[in-house]
Amino acid sequence: MKYTLKFYSEKRSKMINGIKTPITRNVPLIMSVSFDNNQMLYFTGKRCVSIRSDTSFFS
Repeated sequence: MKYTLKFYSEKRSKMINGIKTPITRNVPLIMSVSFDNNQMLYFTGKRCVSIRSDTSFFS
């Protein structure tokens, strides 16, 4: 069986002075497992610091 693992940082943002700003500290990591045209998301319980603050980095 073929499968694919990918790790993502969670995409969340918060409002600061009325401006939507992505979070960059203490960001949860999510693992995506794809197999047989199914996808499973697993929340790893680990956290990291985002390298960039722009949302295009994670797209």
